[in-house]
Amino acid sequence: MSESLTIAAYLRRLDEELRLNRAPRKRLLTEAEDHLRSIADELIADGRSAADAEREAVARFGAAAKVARRFAHAAASSTARTAVFWTGLAFLAYTVTALLFVFTAPSWLRDFPQGAPSTLALQVAGVAVTLTAVRALHWRRSLVIDEERLRLVATGALVATLAVGAGAVGELLVALTRPAAAPWGDAWPLIAGFGVVAVVGLLAVLAATAGYVRADALDSLPGRPGAGGGLTLADDIAAVVPRLGRPVRAALQRPGLTCAAIAVTAFAAVVIVQPVVVASLVLGAFEATAIVIGYVTLGRPLGLRNG
Repeated sequence: MSESLTIAAYLRRLDEELRLNRAPRKRLLTEAEDHLRSIADELIADGRSAADAEREAVARFGAAAKVARRFAHAAASSTARTAVFWTGLAFLAYTVTALLFVFTAPSWLRDFPQGAPSTLALQVAGVAVTLTAVRALHWRRSLVIDEERLRLVATGALVATLAVGAGAVGELLVALTRPAAAPWGDAWPLIAGFGVVAVVGLLAVLAATAGYVRADALDSLPGRPGAGGGLTLADDIAAVVPRLGRPVRAALQRPGLTCAAIAVTAFAAVVIVQPVVVASLVLGAFEATAIVIGYVTLGRPLGLRNG
């Protein structure tokens, strides 16, 4: 029992619990010790013996397992917020580079499938970044992100960064397998842009992975609080943009139908924009299929559907 422990014994147990919770230990142990010593000093000043004061301080501080879980929750929330920042930065860097490609790439470089990996990656990353940012903004004024949402925030950041990375790797593979030697000196701004994306993307992947690992560890440990108010994506959006709460809630009541409507709209948009009829039908069907596959595979991890 924690109330019978000395401060030193309690800190050893707390250290063990923090290891299990995968929370940063050094700073948290220092803060816990400072707090415990402060309580004990106050009790000693009131006439309690040193041993009694330490036991009382430990009892007031709480069971080591519960304290460690609170620390782990705070650490996971902080890491997830950092991951959201780097994910957004990586997405922005890739978007700018893709636009640079559209407007400045030489004619010999703008042949299909060059650009296709970026188009798909930016669509997936865009959805994941938007959902993740909305959820993070909902909890921006809280020290911790609600556990029900923390896993979704961490997963969204990881999906977005992996999409950006996959897009960049796909573009590289397409470029390196071109049938003829390419005059890459004519495209040095694009190469520099992709270099920036590579660096920022790597940092984002590391941050997102750390956030996911901590959120996953927290989710799998005993002592998880029961389900709260059953927050939905519509609630998260309504907290940021109140006027969108009702239409989003209506759309999410039948997410499959909403996905189908988006896929049909995308197909129609591609057919209208593409001047070549056969190519427009093929690209439109490809775009619609990609949307459906993305929804089926990523809808649940991103919190767009429950089943």
